[in-house]
Amino acid sequence: MVKKTTEFAADYKVVGNKFFFPTTFFDDPRIKAIEQLPGSHIIIYLWIRLIGFDPRIIIHNNEGYTLIAGNGTRLDQKQLATHTKLSVPTLTYALSVLEHYGAYPFQS
Repeated sequence: MVKKTTEFAADYKVVGNKFFFPTTFFDDPRIKAIEQLPGSHIIIYLWIRLIGFDPRIIIHNNEGYTLIAGNGTRLDQKQLATHTKLSVPTLTYALSVLEHYGAYPFQS
């Protein structure tokens, strides 16, 4: 099954359990802006890593962030930090940047 999306920074397609990016992925203006920030490599890593979770929405509220995946799985920020091998503060910072640049559908 091939799934193609344009919801995020750039077109990418999912084939089976692999995803493919166009060679222009890093030309996206949001990527260029993020590359100027401290910790940009972690933010971009997280952006790409989250695609594997097939996120439908990321909720941001007083308790932090919660990702709801396409299969209905809910992951809070501690679980996301564990899966991505990032500390919770680093994950929170990276998600706040991704939220600011509209990388994923966020809901407050």
